Amino acid sequence: MTSMRIVHVTKRYAPSVGGVESLVQTLAHGARDEGCEVEVLTHDHTGDLPVIEVIDGVVVRRFPEVVRGQHFDVSTAMWRYLARHRERYDLVHSHSYHASPALGSALRWTGPLVFSPYYHGTGHSVLRAGAHLGYRQVARVVFGRADRIVCLTPAEAELVRAAYPRVAHRVQVIPAPVEVDELRAARDCVDLDRITPTIFTAGRLVDYKRVDRLVEAFARCGPEWRLRIAGDGPERGSLEQLAAKLGVADRVELLGFVSRAELIAGYAHASVFASLSEHESQGISAVEALAAGLPVVLSDIDAHRDVGVMSGQELDFVGPSMSPQALASLLTSVRVPVDAASRQALLDGLPSPSSVIGSMMEVYRQAMGTAGRITSIGDRRPTASLASIA
Repeated sequence: MTSMRIVHVTKRYAPSVGGVESLVQTLAHGARDEGCEVEVLTHDHTGDLPVIEVIDGVVVRRFPEVVRGQHFDVSTAMWRYLARHRERYDLVHSHSYHASPALGSALRWTGPLVFSPYYHGTGHSVLRAGAHLGYRQVARVVFGRADRIVCLTPAEAELVRAAYPRVAHRVQVIPAPVEVDELRAARDCVDLDRITPTIFTAGRLVDYKRVDRLVEAFARCGPEWRLRIAGDGPERGSLEQLAAKLGVADRVELLGFVSRAELIAGYAHASVFASLSEHESQGISAVEALAAGLPVVLSDIDAHRDVGVMSGQELDFVGPSMSPQALASLLTSVRVPVDAASRQALLDGLPSPSSVIGSMMEVYRQAMGTAGRITSIGDRRPTASLASIA
């Protein structure tokens, strides 16, 4: 196979922690191991000048933002760089419908484009849902320009096809990979009979993740229970206040951003994993918790139901009307199958990094035009306009 020069364009990258960040890093390392030249263009929250570094053989270029917001940041420096250095790359893989780098890629890049939208279908508040309707029209540029659109779950793919039916034939589903061995090994080293009863959750602390609902239910759990929350975000202060108000601050641990090793240890030493998020593309933390051997309690959304189908397990789903007391009872009583056959069946149903990398490399070849052959820079078509896609 001819080596490709691939650049991932994303809002954040390692050492930042999150589902998208982890997936982009896995894809970058996988393409590197396949012999590709890989770079990452990302935002930088700490400085006013671009920063260049090499992380595990991947060149990472971090650009300052001219607009910094809780939900939507813009780096025109990143957009200009991509436009001025088109000859450096054969293919762009752009990430997240809900962040500006994807739009910049569509407007300033003229070559083969793969787009991973992580699409939720709406905004995460009344105000943002209204703004989302207008942005959906602008985002037609991104979907229309993309040669391939990669979704994490069938539920996400259906949302994309419904919103952008003209590009339905370009949509493919490739789930995020799960490092089964490291998760299983960490859990197997723990004496489960001696751990403190612990509810564990992981994710960015934003309102639609509904960690507040989890804290309210936890306050009704017995005094022997602990709640550990991995992740950070704008809702952290509100969660701390809520825990104090409910008298459980001494049993709620907000860990902030954690390393990969710390996250795996969190799974390993927990009694149950919970995610009550109202919007997810896949819910990779729930998948990882299952791989670690944890019972899970999940909000009743399509992406989480896809997790159940993928794992082959009957999971416990929480509807929006479940009371805090009923939720507390579920959290403290849910169990996971313990027989070896059931657990192995679950693990066999989860996507491995090698299978995901192989599928993504095939998507890259398809986006280049002909499988296994690199198209010339001169063959690239001009950037699509708003009018041509509407």
